[in-house]
Amino acid sequence: MKYFTATLLFFLAFAKWSPAQTSPQFQAASKEEHYVLILLSDVWANSKEIAGQVARYNELLPSGKPIHMQLYRIPFLGKQPVITLSGFPNQKAAEAYCQKLIEDQPDFLKMQIVTAVWPVALSNFNEMLRKKSAENYPAFLQKFYTAFII
Repeated sequence: MKYFTATLLFFLAFAKWSPAQTSPQFQAASKEEHYVLILLSDVWANSKEIAGQVARYNELLPSGKPIHMQLYRIPFLGKQPVITLSGFPNQKAAEAYCQKLIEDQPDFLKMQIVTAVWPVALSNFNEMLRKKSAENYPAFLQKFYTAFII
């Protein structure tokens, strides 16, 4: 009994101070609202300038629904703020935007300023923020999406 109590106390102490799972668990959610994240180089990019270029690019797109853009500081994704585009009703719409970017190759994609363009479901974006990690997201993209830049 003494051994059991000591073991139980050790386990409880360890469980209390051990870190929670930090690796996010991403789920396929094709019908869910999506964002497109544009990650910028820590070396080259001026986030406000690039956001302006993205906004000008978006104005030229023939779309029925406006694309909303915001800059967020997300330290685990880099030193630069992340350009976050919202207004995509599902995975198909977010991927169509990413595919158009790949085809058009606007100036901001040509100079190694943008390091990644990720479509991400709202629930997966929330999971990233909750776990403060995007670990394994590039592998998830390769498995479940067709248009992105890593």
